[in-house]
Amino acid sequence: MYPALSLILFTTLSGAGFGLLGLLGLLAMGGLMPAAAGFGPVAALAALALIVAGLGASTRHLGRPGRLPLALTQWRTSWLSREALTASASMPVALAFALSLGERSGAVLPIIIGGLAAALATASVVCTAMIYATLRPIPHWCNSLVLPCFLLLAAMTGGLLLVLLAVCFGAVPPCVVALTIVAILAAWTAKFAYWRQVDGLPARSDLAGREGLGRLGPLRLLDPALSFGGFTVAEMGRAVCPPLVRRLRRVAVVLLFAVPLPLTALQPLLAGTPAVLAAGCAVLAAAIGGGVERWLFFAEARHACRAWYAG
Repeated sequence: MYPALSLILFTTLSGAGFGLLGLLGLLAMGGLMPAAAGFGPVAALAALALIVAGLGASTRHLGRPGRLPLALTQWRTSWLSREALTASASMPVALAFALSLGERSGAVLPIIIGGLAAALATASVVCTAMIYATLRPIPHWCNSLVLPCFLLLAAMTGGLLLVLLAVCFGAVPPCVVALTIVAILAAWTAKFAYWRQVDGLPARSDLAGREGLGRLGPLRLLDPALSFGGFTVAEMGRAVCPPLVRRLRRVAVVLLFAVPLPLTALQPLLAGTPAVLAAGCAVLAAAIGGGVERWLFFAEARHACRAWYAG
């Protein structure tokens, strides 16, 4: 698939924002929110800013933005519509969550709104992942590891942002560092398993296999399916050479997992400026590595239509 920049920005920015919002909700529910003045509202607003930025980037990929309100009505059958609804609902909840944390009038309201924010953030990431996981003509997406990868990467990037914000406010709960390390290791394992699974797929779509005529020998098209290019060909006709894929996967592993892991694990031993620099470098490396990983997710996808258009 052609990896559009709008989709890469949307899935990475909104994923990090939803991950941060979900973790903040869990901390509020467990009474583990850092006690530093102003931390809660700033962190919730940062999550909201990332969500808004991601959703704004996604509109660049809409063919006809004027039909967006109509898409919101198809929630019974469309994961895209469900994603739009849950993401839209999460924004005012995130704002209310930030206000409830700033008032400090009691412990009940932040817990209730935080739980709702965590639920909506999780649902939004699930809907985004299911948009791809339910596309049966694309084997790279239609597998059981897409949803865990999306959830774990969102939790991991949100955890790295949470550590950075907590360090800037001078209060890093050990549970936040531990949770982020677990998320990094889990996301690393899930992504490695996903790559192994997609590497076992056929190198290209087979026309004879699609038609069930493999016993008759190789088939060839007498005439192309289209006489000129179309949307499907433009979106799904791109192929990436395996050497480039291997190099980019190594870059993604190093920047997304290998660099943030030790920098996060060292946080209990650091303080002041070194702690801020370590957390900032972890976030920066994960941002670049996450962009590479998401580029690969789209670029490696092969549609079954290639058996006809490129067969």
